[in-house]
Amino acid sequence: MSTWQRPADLESRPVAIIGGGFQGRRIALMWASQGRPVVVYDTQAGSLKATEEYFVEQSATWKLGPLSVTSELSRAVANAWLVIEAVPEILTLKRETFKRLEELAPQDAVLATNSSSYRSSEIAEAVQCKNRVCNIHYFRPPEILACEVMTSGQTDPALLEVLLEQLRIHGHQPFQVQKESTGFIHNRVWAAIKREALQVVAEGIAKPSDVDALFKIRFKTPQGPFEIMDGVGLDVVIHMNTHHEEIWSGKSNRNGIDSWVHSGGIAGRGVLLDWVRWRELTQPETPLPSPITTYAITLSDLIEVAKFQGTKFQPGDILIIRSGFVRWHNQATAADRKAATLEKDSFIGIEATEESKKWLWNEHFSAVVGDTVAFEAWPPVEGTTCLHEWLLAMWGCPIGEMWNLESLSELCHKNHRWSFFLASAPLNVPGGVGSPPNAIAIM
Repeated sequence: MSTWQRPADLESRPVAIIGGGFQGRRIALMWASQGRPVVVYDTQAGSLKATEEYFVEQSATWKLGPLSVTSELSRAVANAWLVIEAVPEILTLKRETFKRLEELAPQDAVLATNSSSYRSSEIAEAVQCKNRVCNIHYFRPPEILACEVMTSGQTDPALLEVLLEQLRIHGHQPFQVQKESTGFIHNRVWAAIKREALQVVAEGIAKPSDVDALFKIRFKTPQGPFEIMDGVGLDVVIHMNTHHEEIWSGKSNRNGIDSWVHSGGIAGRGVLLDWVRWRELTQPETPLPSPITTYAITLSDLIEVAKFQGTKFQPGDILIIRSGFVRWHNQATAADRKAATLEKDSFIGIEATEESKKWLWNEHFSAVVGDTVAFEAWPPVEGTTCLHEWLLAMWGCPIGEMWNLESLSELCHKNHRWSFFLASAPLNVPGGVGSPPNAIAIM
C-alpha cells in the first residue's frame, strides 16, 4: 500500500463538507475561519440555503473564506484536499457516500467521517485506499471546539499529523484516539450516563426534569442528560444507541422486542384506548377518517378517550389503541386490501409529535400496541418525529402492530372495563420482528 503524501498546494485547496445540516454547516464555518475556501454539498436545497444564511450571520464575527454550495457531489470534491462526510448516522448511507467519494475525490484527498458512533473502518469497507481514511468527530462547533481524531486502523501516521496540525490552525482542540474504539473517548463515557439516566426514569425512580436538575447542581453543567439528548436530536441519539450495544447496554445486549422475545414474552396490565368507539359515540354525525390514509390520531383525542372510559394509567401498563384499521381490513374485499396495503403506503395511527413522545415517556408504558400497520400515522412526515425510532431504539419499548382488537373492544364495552391482564409471547424469530403476538387478555 502506498503512503499518503501531503499535497504541496494544501493551503490553497478547499475543504469539502458532505452534508449541510446543523453540524455540517458549523464544521464548514470552522474550516473557513482562517480564510480557507470551503464547499458544502447537500441534496436538499433548503440545507444549502440554510448554510449560506448561517455564513452571513457569522460573517460579523469571523473572517471567513469563500463558501460554495452545490448539489453535485463531483463538483464539491473536485479539488478538495480534505473531504468530511457529515450525513445522518445511518451506516448504509455512509458506506454508499464513501464509495462515491473514493471515485470522485482527488487521489491525495483525505476522506474523513464525522460519525459520532461508527468507526471509519466500518464505513469505508469498500474503499481501496484505507490509508487516507479516518474519523474526525466534532461536537458542536463553534460553541464546542473539541474534536476527536481516530485512525481507521490503516490510516497513514503522516496524514494524522497533518490533520492535527491543520485542526489546531483552524481553531479546533483536537484529541487523538490512540486506537480504534467504538464511541471514541467521549461517547464511551457519555453512553454510560445516558443509559443510567434513561433507566432511572424508566424504573419510575425520578422524573427527567429532576435528573437534569440534580446533574446540573452536582457537576455544575449548563444542561442535564435529557436536555443534552434533546439538543443533539433524538434521531441522532437513536442511531448512536442502537449501534454496538456493548457500549450502550452495559448489563445486557438485548433491548426492546428482542428482549421481550428472548425472555419468553411479556405479561402485565393491558389498557385499551378504544378511539373508534369513542368517536362513534361522541361524534355520531362525523364520519370516521379512512384507516388507509395518513390520518393522525391526536394526543388530545387519546387523553379524551381515557377520560371518557374512566381510564387511569399506571407505570408499566401495556398501551393498546384501536384505530379501526383491522375492522376495515376485515370488511374490505381482497382487491381493496391489496390496493391499500401493497400498492399504497398510507395508514392511520397516532400523531408523531414532541408532545406525543413526552406523553408516552411520562406514562412509563412497558409496551405499545395498535391495530394498524405502523402504530403511528404512516408514513412519517419528512423532517418530523418518527415514533418507531424513538420508542424502539431510544426507549427500548416494544411495538405491537396489526393486532385484531375487535373482540376485545366488544368485551371491554360490555363490561365497562378497559384494563385487563395481558400476556404476549411472540414467536422466537430473530429480533422478534414480524412475529405474531400470540397474546391473550383476561378480564
